[in-house]
Amino acid sequence: MENEERAHLESHYQTKLESVKNEVTQLTDLLEQLLKAKNGEGTSAQPPEGAPAAHIPQTSQNQGENSANEQHFVPITPIQPTHAPAEGTLDNRSPSLMDHNKLFALEERLRVVEGNDWFDPMRAAEVCLVPNIVVPKDFRIPEFIKYTSLECRNTHLRSNCNKMAEVIRDDKLLIYFFQDSLLGSALSWYMRLDNVRIRSWRDLVEAFLK
Repeated sequence: MENEERAHLESHYQTKLESVKNEVTQLTDLLEQLLKAKNGEGTSAQPPEGAPAAHIPQTSQNQGENSANEQHFVPITPIQPTHAPAEGTLDNRSPSLMDHNKLFALEERLRVVEGNDWFDPMRAAEVCLVPNIVVPKDFRIPEFIKYTSLECRNTHLRSNCNKMAEVIRDDKLLIYFFQDSLLGSALSWYMRLDNVRIRSWRDLVEAFLK
């Protein structure tokens, strides 16, 4: 009885083994056809580059009453092609040339916004808040406390007058050097003043305190 069961198991394993061999043969033929179609050369048992990993089943046969059929799969690692990283496009222009181009573009935009006559000397004299001013040679420009629109305006005016005590009666100098004590939006406000309306130091103080 035992001999019959053993013979039956051996026959079953032999059938499985033959089936596996046939599958391996078919897989090998398929790989050879792929290589022929790709390279046009002789047959080869190696899989093509980039081909998916194939698993070849192997059967181990153990004799005995309680022996079991075990299958092991051996993966075939494909050879992946290597590619060099693509190089980006480099800007061959020198930094000085790029800065020059940016400056030229800004000048063109300024000409469009302000008009071409902005760079005319006659135009510059018109926009000057205190035209025809003469600064004494022995006058030393004081170090002003800067106003940034956050400080008290009255305190800043008093501080400015103390710094300009040497020429306190000269309205043109007081108006002209007042810009040196301003920063940020306060300086922008000063640059927008009209010399038609600002004729004296009092006019500037009144406009500043509004």
